[in-house]
Amino acid sequence: MNKATVSQRKTNNGVINHQQMVIESSMLPSAEELSRLKEVEPKLIDLIISATEKEQEARLKFNNDQVKLANKDLNGVVIPNILSPIFAFIIIVLGMFFAAYLIHEGSKTEGTIFGGAMIIGAAALFMKRNKKKTNNK
Repeated sequence: MNKATVSQRKTNNGVINHQQMVIESSMLPSAEELSRLKEVEPKLIDLIISATEKEQEARLKFNNDQVKLANKDLNGVVIPNILSPIFAFIIIVLGMFFAAYLIHEGSKTEGTIFGGAMIIGAAALFMKRNKKKTNNK
């Protein structure tokens, strides 16, 4: 019996594309055919079983390779999604400290402009991120 199934999963921004293909095709004939083949040539059954075992091993190896590839792809997407907000927060905090330093050293105009730009940039960054999350739902 042959069976083929294809499924895909994509995100709105096109980062993850998961494709799965399932093909079920047994090389083993039915029990009646095996009994008839045994009458014709007894060694033929052993050859069929050996070929089926090799096919199963190849399918398992192929499946394991697909899982490894999917995990590598997933790590390439998940890790930047976790690290990006952390680095953005660190940059914003450092920028605010630099703006406070400028104001403390007497450059009130430059420090105020720099601090305001950091606040506006941070707000825009988080608003853009929240907009993406709501669009994905």
